Amino acid sequence: MDSIGTQDKITLPEEQLIQSCRILFGPEVNITPQFLGYLQPSGVKTAYRKLVMETHPDRAYHLGVKEAILEERFKEVHRAYELVFSYIRE
Repeated sequence: MDSIGTQDKITLPEEQLIQSCRILFGPEVNITPQFLGYLQPSGVKTAYRKLVMETHPDRAYHLGVKEAILEERFKEVHRAYELVFSYIRE
């Protein structure tokens, strides 16, 4: 199977969707088709907001990390959120 989705959900490459979920929910979460079926907007938003607070470039000084590193991670988190949220929104 090279994509996940039904007629009422957008079809995304499975690996891209799974990778985005790993970014948002962490590598310790087992991402299965059942997991994807149970995703709720509130859970995705909560995970995203938590990561935004951890990766926002404005926090670089306080975290002792280079701003460029956080900026790239922040963009990665945002792309993952957009992809996962577009999957569950449809």
